Amino acid sequence: MFSKLLAGLSAFALVGAAQASTMTEFEAGINVNRAALADEASAEQELSAIHEQAKALCAYERESVLSGTYDALCVADIVAQAVKSVDNANLDRAYSRFAPVAP
Repeated sequence: MFSKLLAGLSAFALVGAAQASTMTEFEAGINVNRAALADEASAEQELSAIHEQAKALCAYERESVLSGTYDALCVADIVAQAVKSVDNANLDRAYSRFAPVAP
């Protein structure tokens, strides 16, 4: 069974602190296959799928000099929100093993 999560995030992650006064809130859709969360190995694969969707959502536009890349902070934020929204122990364990450690 697939479900679509909406992760709300601010454009702050996309534009940086210099433009924080012009922040815009928006929602991003992430599809999650809840049936694939029945065991830890499958949950790791689903986490990878969530991460790939987040990368696509956080990619810089083709017109940008950064075209072909994505904003890593944006990806981390979307993945964290998706994992929290799903609230599944197997996905939580997979995320805790692969989540970046804050400096």
